[in-house]
Amino acid sequence: MRFFLTILICCCASEVSVALSYATPSSILAQAIASNMEYLRETGKEAPKTWEEMEVLFGVAMDEKFPHVTPTRRYAFVTNNVRLLDGRILLVMRSPFRDVRLYTAWHGGVVHGLRERGRWVILQDAESVVRACYVQENAVVSAFAEAGIPLPTPDGLGEWPHEEAHRHGRNTEVILGCLGIGLVLAVLLARGVRRSNRTFQPSVASSSASFADGKPGADPTQTPSAGGCG
Repeated sequence: MRFFLTILICCCASEVSVALSYATPSSILAQAIASNMEYLRETGKEAPKTWEEMEVLFGVAMDEKFPHVTPTRRYAFVTNNVRLLDGRILLVMRSPFRDVRLYTAWHGGVVHGLRERGRWVILQDAESVVRACYVQENAVVSAFAEAGIPLPTPDGLGEWPHEEAHRHGRNTEVILGCLGIGLVLAVLLARGVRRSNRTFQPSVASSSASFADGKPGADPTQTPSAGGCG
């Protein structure tokens, strides 16, 4: 039973948890874009409207600057007035994904998890301040639908490496959990069969003794007759 409980705790540890703030490669890229665009705004310069202008702003190819999120051109510039939260979208990721998130498990350890599916967006609020936000996918879809603007063309790059690794890890946890549960059930079944056999054996022995004493099928009131011809 303790082993069974341990399996359940291991499988659920990442669910029973408290979220922590955590900088991810994708968030670092989004925050860097927002910070540089905010700097341009504060200095009275025009913000970039193409990826080439963005690379001029950073002074180096973006893939070289942020090697952990290559290709970096996963963002689309939004020139239309698409409102989200309290600002206007300047850039948005072309495809939704699930960014990394750290959690504090109930036992005090730190485990990896994933956010709800969404996108990093670069927003400019009513005071023209530029900032980066991670927004859930349904909110992004609703914002573009309300503006009557189609969503950017997906980047077609599929899962991010961390999403694939997380999926494989979860599959492994499920398989190990099923094997653990199967092992526990097999042990419990074996113990039940052994207990039943112990209960059944004395009953068989008692029945055999009664059969030998009573000699079923013979009349105990008659005495054996002598042999002879009639």
